[in-house]
Amino acid sequence: YGHLWTYFARQDVLLPYPLRCGGYQSQLVDTVMWFSSGGTKSVLHQDDVDNINCLFSGSKELHFIEYPKYKKRVHMDHGVNGYSSVDTDRVDLLKYPGFKAIEFHFVRMEAGDCLYIPYKWYHQVRSYDRNIAVNVWWEPLIEFNETDCVYPDDVGLPTIDKYRFQVLDKSNDEEETAPVSDLRDYFRDFMKEDVAMTYDELLGKMQKVET
Repeated sequence: YGHLWTYFARQDVLLPYPLRCGGYQSQLVDTVMWFSSGGTKSVLHQDDVDNINCLFSGSKELHFIEYPKYKKRVHMDHGVNGYSSVDTDRVDLLKYPGFKAIEFHFVRMEAGDCLYIPYKWYHQVRSYDRNIAVNVWWEPLIEFNETDCVYPDDVGLPTIDKYRFQVLDKSNDEEETAPVSDLRDYFRDFMKEDVAMTYDELLGKMQKVET
């Protein structure tokens, strides 16, 4: 996962409709693409911002714990990083006795679904099959202003590249990296060569660069 995807995919991903007006446009913090071959499982963690996860491929299962109701019962043994070592599939009640009285919420996502994850709610994510998803994080909004929630027909598609994200734009400014219009252009510049190569040859060259 990471911000590299912004160079060649931000123009292809729509900002979720609920975030396009009402003041949310100025609250956007970050957006990240996640991808895997499936079979992955996150730790139980929480975010200090509101969050929407949109799934483009594969499926996901999520366990949720309501933050306001159970914040005194969830033991975050990695509190600095905002996560717990508890296994939500097999909770060790001797090590985590507070979980004995906790109610879990369960959600299954399929490709095409977008899921709202409330501010600070604890969640653990499991991914299946080829998995591609995009997260959008934003600061909680105190008051919703609906006056700008009407869009003229000529605005164009509200893709993510048309909005400013605090972390993302700061990262881009610090790196002084110019966007590239095509994935092939990016890798051609990365390899400093303009030659055809197989996928295995590309992986080999990337491994040499890393070492």
